[in-house]
Amino acid sequence: MENMQTQTAQSTERTINTALAENLGAYATSMNREATEKEKVAQIDYKMVTFSLAGKDYAIDIMKVKEIAKAGRFTYVPNTLPFVLGVYNLRGDIIPIVDLRLFFNIDVPDRQDDALENMLIVSIGEQTFGIVVDMIDKVVGIQKSTIQPPHPLFGDINIKYIQGVVEVENRLFILLDIERIFGSKSEAQAISEEDNSRKRSTAKVEVKTVKTQNQNVDEVIQKRLLLKNHEGRQQTGMIYSSKKDSFDALFGFVNGPKKFRCYRDENEFMNTYPFVTYQFDLFKAAFTELSAHGAFPGEYTSTGARSLLDIFHRVLNKLAQGHYSSSANPVVPFDAFYEGIEDNLMDNFKQSIFLAENNIGEENPFALRVLKAMLLVKYIPKDFKST
Repeated sequence: MENMQTQTAQSTERTINTALAENLGAYATSMNREATEKEKVAQIDYKMVTFSLAGKDYAIDIMKVKEIAKAGRFTYVPNTLPFVLGVYNLRGDIIPIVDLRLFFNIDVPDRQDDALENMLIVSIGEQTFGIVVDMIDKVVGIQKSTIQPPHPLFGDINIKYIQGVVEVENRLFILLDIERIFGSKSEAQAISEEDNSRKRSTAKVEVKTVKTQNQNVDEVIQKRLLLKNHEGRQQTGMIYSSKKDSFDALFGFVNGPKKFRCYRDENEFMNTYPFVTYQFDLFKAAFTELSAHGAFPGEYTSTGARSLLDIFHRVLNKLAQGHYSSSANPVVPFDAFYEGIEDNLMDNFKQSIFLAENNIGEENPFALRVLKAMLLVKYIPKDFKST
């Protein structure tokens, strides 16, 4: 009997000790977890707003973000850069809207006219901007020391706009330097001046780069500047149906062995109107040859396809303002491209045009237009022989 009581007491003691050990272990684990969480929180000294562009993860400093918004109707502003969608009334404040995808030359998905865009409202100094992105994700906290500098060959965008890269939960985020992108004019000039000497010394290399970048510029221009909504496609289709039989007589021409064709079919007309098909290749050749002959500053030439996109955008703005035709269905004349590049031409290249404008511009405007077209094709020897 006494032995049984002793065994029972020992068993009870072991049970109590086991329970105490388990409770103490759980308590210790809980304390360690809390300590880890506190340490983790203490290490978070930087927060960023994350978002996506063409399926890749990006982020910007949360201190630069005022709010997140959705909007779809922006007021178009003429003569702005291609990546500026317009302005937007944000509770009484008129702010510019920049499509970050267009700024970085990233493909933009097709959108309906009434579709809402995801926007980050950012503040740089005293200026406020709305930036359009594909999708806004969440706020992520990190330790600032984990941000690593980008590799010179890293990413699809200019490295000078990247603050760094950081990995969080197996996702690699490209941290953008928003002040470099939307900073003051003096900052932009400082960046430009920093690169100018290198650009001038590599002019020949830059011209080759322009040729490479221009290969797909037709598609970029058609998608970003000439994409038509349902009503626009209906109107363009009506123009094609009524005018297609006279296209060859109006726009097709032969110069020596080379034929400059016009629209192949209704789909091509839809994609290129109000430009004529041959104008894309002809102006790209003109732009490349003018660049090779030093007609533009080095920093302008080096931007390549972006410069061409800007030129076509300027020409469209002029056409919309009735500069080239009073017709209800105007077509861009080739000499219009001169006005697209005039502001960036070196003075010695536009001297003859300047003199002609002062002497014959009012008396013979057609002669002035011919002179502008001749300047554009002046350095294309294979296609236009001097006479």
